[in-house]
Amino acid sequence: MQRLNRALHLLAMAAAATCIAAAIQPAEAQSFTIEQVLGAPFPTQLTSAHQGSRIAWVFAQRGAQNVWIASGPQFVSQQVTHYTGDTGQPIASLRLTPDGASVVYARGTEVNGEQRSASPLGDAKQPKQQVWIAAVTGGEPRLLGDMGCEQEGCEDIEISPDGKWAVWEAKHELWIASTASTTGAASS
Repeated sequence: MQRLNRALHLLAMAAAATCIAAAIQPAEAQSFTIEQVLGAPFPTQLTSAHQGSRIAWVFAQRGAQNVWIASGPQFVSQQVTHYTGDTGQPIASLRLTPDGASVVYARGTEVNGEQRSASPLGDAKQPKQQVWIAAVTGGEPRLLGDMGCEQEGCEDIEISPDGKWAVWEAKHELWIASTASTTGAASS
């Protein structure tokens, strides 16, 4: 019932926005290219830290997806990851550690029936769907382990309440990795 109410609310808001947009006619018609439309930047996966006033989101621009953060009270945005180009490797399941010091996320596509991730660029090295952690203060992301889930939207990374562990399902097992160490993931 709650989902239905939310869906109806969103539908009503969309209808209202359409009516407003139709009522406001620009003085001059503006033209744009399909490249501009497809390359338009957009944010997704907004999340917040349990402590403090830090938020994080995935920002897609010209096909490249990166993690950004902002901290209160000014909320000035700052790029955390620096992936380039349209590689077809999406970022999913974005999480902030409870203290907001690190972001944890999955990068890459789900695996197919042959346990292979998509390689839209035809790379010689087969890409993998993996779990990464990055400090919001800078530095390179660190690999926590492989994910390789099998269904669209199956990525689910959870962070322990104390922020010391990341847990996710990989290959029909639960994997756990320390968010502090450099030892990587261990299957359990």
